[in-house]
Amino acid sequence: MRPEIFSLLPVAGPARPHAHACSRIVLATFTLLLSLTCDFAPVARAQSYRSSAEAPKAWNDYASDLRRRCEAMLHSDDAAASRLRAAVAKYDTGTGLLVSLWVAPSGQVQNAVFAGLPDADASAELKTLLTRIVAGSPPSDLLQPIRLRLTLDKSK
Repeated sequence: MRPEIFSLLPVAGPARPHAHACSRIVLATFTLLLSLTCDFAPVARAQSYRSSAEAPKAWNDYASDLRRRCEAMLHSDDAAASRLRAAVAKYDTGTGLLVSLWVAPSGQVQNAVFAGLPDADASAELKTLLTRIVAGSPPSDLLQPIRLRLTLDKSK
């Protein structure tokens, strides 16, 4: 079965010799409009990797500030942070949480990816907490995602 949009296009035949050209124009216009609407939202995309030793000072400074903000959020008195700490305390080996963050030009953390936590609720809490963070505008040439190892003080 053909998608509905194709049923709206003229069908070529002896009575409609220009239907193919009309169909192409309609499809090209639709594709152009779709691509324009998708490009308006700034989205951080994955780029090549650089270790912190190879990164410019501005990148390291930004990553350090972002890590501090993340850890402050995870150690806050927020109910979600408390539930996360309680869940992580059950299995954490002291290595911390390795996260990859994508930050929008506005400084808002757009996405957070990390190794799955054994508790699905804890994973959801962590993602929620991390995407609440606004860290200020990142350097324009900063490669993303930003990979951080976060520590959690389970005693709080």
